[in-house]
Amino acid sequence: MALRCPRPVLLLLVLSSLLAIRAVGEQSLRGTSQDRADSSGTYQVSDKVEEKKTAPAEAKKEAPAEAKKEEAPAGEKKEEAPVEEKKEEAPAEAKKEEEAPAVTTDGDGDGDGEEVSKYEAQLAAFKKNEAAAMHDLKQKGAESEAEEAKAEQAEAAAKKEAARAEAEVSAAQHTAQGQVQKAQKKVADAEWEEAAAQKAASEAKNEVAEAQKAESDAEYYEQQGASAAKAEVAKAKRDVASANNATQKEAAEMRAAEKEEAAAKHAEQSGATQAKAEVEAAEQKEATAEKAEQAALKEEAEAKHAEQEVLANAKSEVDEAQKEKAAAQQDEQDEAADAKWEVESEKKMVAAIVQTEHNQTAK
Repeated sequence: MALRCPRPVLLLLVLSSLLAIRAVGEQSLRGTSQDRADSSGTYQVSDKVEEKKTAPAEAKKEAPAEAKKEEAPAGEKKEEAPVEEKKEEAPAEAKKEEEAPAVTTDGDGDGDGEEVSKYEAQLAAFKKNEAAAMHDLKQKGAESEAEEAKAEQAEAAAKKEAARAEAEVSAAQHTAQGQVQKAQKKVADAEWEEAAAQKAASEAKNEVAEAQKAESDAEYYEQQGASAAKAEVAKAKRDVASANNATQKEAAEMRAAEKEEAAAKHAEQSGATQAKAEVEAAEQKEATAEKAEQAALKEEAEAKHAEQEVLANAKSEVDEAQKEKAAAQQDEQDEAADAKWEVESEKKMVAAIVQTEHNQTAK
C-alpha cells in the first residue's frame, strides 16, 4: 500500500513552497535591481535625469563664470582641452562596453532630452518587468492553490466512496447475520416439531398397544361368555328335557335363559366391533403420526438446505462488498497519488518559471 501524505502536512508543504518561491522571486528581483544599481548606476540614472532637468538653469547661472574662463590665454585652453576630452571619453567608453549608454555632459539641450527619455524608458521597462514577474508569481500561487483544492476534493470524494463501501459491507454483514439467525430459528422450530412428532408417534404406539390389549381382553371375555352361555343353554336344554312335565314357571325360566343367551351373543358381537374400531383408530393414529414425522423430517431438511443457501448468499455478498471496498481504497490511493504528483509537477513548473525569470533578469 502506498504511503499517504496527510492533508494538513500536504497543505503546509504547498504553502511553504509557495512562500519560498515568492521569497526567492522577490530576493532575485531585489538582487537584480541592486546589481543594476551598483553596476550600471540605475539609481544614479534617476539622479542624472534630475540633473539634466535642472541643467539649463545651472548652465545659465554658470555662463558668466565660463565667459571669464574663456578670456584666459588661448595656449592654456589648447593644452587643457585634450586632457579634459580624454578624461571625459575614457569613462564613457568603459560604460558603453559594460552596460547601457551613460549620461554625457557634452551636447546641447536636445541630446540631454533624448538621454533623459531613454533612462526614463529604461526605468519604466524595469518596473514593468518587475510588476509582471510579481504578477506571474501571484498567478502561479493561485493556480497551485486551485490544484491543491482540487486534490483535496478528489481525496474527500475517495474517502466518501470508501465510507460508502464500508457501510455497504456492514449492511451486508448485518443482513447476513439476520438471515442466518432466521435460518437457525427455522431449524430449531423444525427440530422441535420433529420431537413433538416423535412424541405423538410414541403415544400412538402406546394407544395401539392398549387397543390390542383391549381387543385381546374382549376376545377372551367373548370366549368366556360364549362358553358360559353354551353351558347355560345346555343346562337349560337338559332342564327342559328332564322337566317335560314342568310348570309354566320352568318354561319361563327356559325362555329367560334363551334371552340371556341372545344377549350374551349380542354383547359378544358388540365388544368385538368396538375393539376392532379401537384397533383401527389406533392404527390410523399411528399412520398419521408417521406421516407427521416424515413431514417434520422433510421440513427439517428443507430448513437446513435454506440455511445453507442463505449462508452461501451472505458469504457471496460479503465477498462482493469486500471487493468493492478494496477497489474503493485502491481508487482513493490512486487519486491521492495523482493529486500529489500534480502538486509536485506544479511546484517544479513554478520553480522552473521562477528560475527562468531569475536568469532572464540576471542577464
